[in-house]
Amino acid sequence: MALTQITEKGIKDGEIVNADISSNTADRIAGSKITPNFGSQALTCGSVDSNGGIIGASLQLDTSTLNYLYYTDSIALTKAGHGAELVIDSSGQVGIGTTSPNRLIHGYGSSPILKLEATNNEAYIQLKTLDPNNANESYIGLVSGDIYMSTTGTGSSGNGERFRIKANGRVGINTSSPSATLSVNDPNGDNVTLFLHTTAGNNYIQLEDSVNNHFYIAKENVSNKSQIAFYTTNAAESGIERAAHFDYRGLVLGSGNAIVFHPHDNTDTNPYGSDSNHLDDYERGSFQPTITSTSNPQPTQTAYVHQHGYYVKIGRMVHVRVDIEFSTSGVSGGTGLAVLSGLPFINSQEANAYGITMGVGYSPNWYNNGCPTGGYMEPGVSWSYLMPYNTSGGTFTSAADVGAGTRLIAGLSYQANS
Repeated sequence: MALTQITEKGIKDGEIVNADISSNTADRIAGSKITPNFGSQALTCGSVDSNGGIIGASLQLDTSTLNYLYYTDSIALTKAGHGAELVIDSSGQVGIGTTSPNRLIHGYGSSPILKLEATNNEAYIQLKTLDPNNANESYIGLVSGDIYMSTTGTGSSGNGERFRIKANGRVGINTSSPSATLSVNDPNGDNVTLFLHTTAGNNYIQLEDSVNNHFYIAKENVSNKSQIAFYTTNAAESGIERAAHFDYRGLVLGSGNAIVFHPHDNTDTNPYGSDSNHLDDYERGSFQPTITSTSNPQPTQTAYVHQHGYYVKIGRMVHVRVDIEFSTSGVSGGTGLAVLSGLPFINSQEANAYGITMGVGYSPNWYNNGCPTGGYMEPGVSWSYLMPYNTSGGTFTSAADVGAGTRLIAGLSYQANS
């Protein structure tokens, strides 16, 4: 006859083996717990809820560490006195150090949140989406002390590496071997590649194209002053082809270099031609003008009262102003024609390059032929004839016209030979 109940006499050990428990909720054990003793381990089953689930079930794995596994609508691995160590909530989100994960994996704690340790020389994380095109995955990893990002392939072994931070601090974009502090390579291989070099005494940007032509923009320190320089080769203060630099004065062009203008390059239609125009020089300064003559003896005196000369040179155009005054005594005139000498640049040596723009503002105490009112220069010289006003326009001021108190205040412009 089948056993239908358990009496108060109990059941002997070993008499119930592989017994089935009814799947009918009404036949289950309700409102109670089964707590068998497993020595150093224990199993505790909680109450059965209205849906047939076990509430507050726990598994004591070790009496010394007191780890428990709870199950209601989530799973939690806890440690006595520490709260939840690992939680999987009802939506499948995993919390580590938190009972309320708000991401697929949510770590919380004062120590590093996530650690991946590989058994070889490379560790990486793969990110993948359902994007239908080819760029639906990416890798972030560590290899040989370098941090990298790759868009295709498996880690750094793929051919899609786009970013790397070397262990020595250099950064490469589209290159795994940055040759400078920052190297930005064109992925197509036919445009400009950028390199940023930074050292204690040499900081510059290097631009390189597909035929290995280089250009450099550098920060220099000259006489404890910083300046920005432009090189076509060898970015350094001693580099060659140093085209120009900016310093406290502004833009300074290298020797032989120029600002190039092309406003009228129409040699095909202009019968006179029109080559490129170069503004290759700007300077200003002072000089000591003199009144001399075309033959000896020269006009003489003990000393000039005034002997001032100033100029501005823009490209090949020279603009000059002078103030010369002889003493009131001890002056002797010379022979030949009087000329204004000591001009700062040689007049153009082009064929028939006569001419000058001269204006005389004040010229007292000239004798004989009268005071000069203008003048002109011959090609290839650094002096100018002086001429007084007369009806024929062909009279020159002579050296004999110089005397006590002779003075010349004038301004002139001419085209230098270079």
